Amino acid sequence: LVAGMVANLLQLHPSFTYRHVMHVLARSAQQIDVGRWDWSTNERGYHHSHAYGFGHPDMKKMLEAAPQFTDLPALRSIVHDFPVNQQNNEIPHADSRSSPFLVADSRLRALEVSTNVGSDTITFVEQVTVQIALSHHSRGQVRISLISPRGTVSLLAHARPDRNRDTPRGGWTFSSTRHWGEPAHGVWKLLVDDVGTGPTGLLGSATLTITGH
Repeated sequence: LVAGMVANLLQLHPSFTYRHVMHVLARSAQQIDVGRWDWSTNERGYHHSHAYGFGHPDMKKMLEAAPQFTDLPALRSIVHDFPVNQQNNEIPHADSRSSPFLVADSRLRALEVSTNVGSDTITFVEQVTVQIALSHHSRGQVRISLISPRGTVSLLAHARPDRNRDTPRGGWTFSSTRHWGEPAHGVWKLLVDDVGTGPTGLLGSATLTITGH
């Protein structure tokens, strides 16, 4: 259904790329199941859910929104390493007071690493990725969240039935569009904890890539 809606959009705007389509969908989608716990609305007015993305596509609103995105600035990316202290990089067990899904509060014993992005940079975030390497006896117990300078929390990994050890060769790369439209400058925080019991693990490295304009 959405593919057909996008095809209709591209008939009317044949010069649109995937970026134009993403901007139109993000701006025009309608919130559904509004009582769900993970809806977040940022300062630019974009609402996002881990389950529904930006929401339910609406053809009429897509066509109304399209003209404002005909000329997009060039896409650029910036890369920042999270400084991981190899002497103090143990992943702690989760605090019982924390949300079962999101690690959103640095007071709740999670391992926190942060990086400061300067002001002369991307003013409209389109996507962020985090490449991360860690060692753990049961990696399905590891929970990871990214918090933007504006306080938006993106769940990158939650507890899951995966008892394999360590991360794949080259680490994991998580991506998120939850910070769509936010400015990049400020402190980005990565929070990692262990929701299980038994031996914990170590965070090896983490790199943040921000893409936008």
